[in-house]
Amino acid sequence: LLDGDHSHIFLNLDSSLPILILWGSDDQILPPSQLQYFQTYFPHAQVHSLDNGDHAVFLQQPARVLELIHSFLV
Repeated sequence: LLDGDHSHIFLNLDSSLPILILWGSDDQILPPSQLQYFQTYFPHAQVHSLDNGDHAVFLQQPARVLELIHSFLV
């Protein structure tokens, strides 16, 4: 999915900004193996992999997602 050099996607983003990455462990659109690309460009990001979640993990686990977003913001 993200094979090759995709650094151009991230070049204009400020990697010092606080970043929260929520990832469904069963995501077939962006499988967890693709997370390395985000971690390369945003090494200080807070990363959470949610078990049994797919690409719409926010719909499957809204309470958990809200909890993680709330903790990130406060």
